[in-house]
Amino acid sequence: MNASQRWLRWSGFLLGGIILFWLPVEDVTLTAAVMLSAAICFWAAIAFVKKWKLRSHHYAWAGLIGGLIVSPVGFLLMVFKIGLHNHGTPDFSTMQLLQLLKLSPYWGMSGFLLGWGAHLYYLSRRV
Repeated sequence: MNASQRWLRWSGFLLGGIILFWLPVEDVTLTAAVMLSAAICFWAAIAFVKKWKLRSHHYAWAGLIGGLIVSPVGFLLMVFKIGLHNHGTPDFSTMQLLQLLKLSPYWGMSGFLLGWGAHLYYLSRRV
């Protein structure tokens, strides 16, 4: 196992630990859920690129897909947290869940631009 695979594995463990720490916390804002889902999708995009050994010109498309799934992953995290706590009133309102889903195009564009930037960085280092 090389250094990049070890880094990816340990960062995945760290991300899972952070999620396990966040789940029991009484938090009703979107900030932590969105940041965690973005971190999960960023990690998954890096793992996908490394596993399939994609060329650098595919980074933007991997970033687009990773960005587009930020909202659904955040939605699932929030719904899982609501079900885990089982309060009379849920931690997140329906409006917050819908607000998160409305941000999908922006996350997709952000992921695309991040992947494109990684491609340009790779090209600049290659010369």
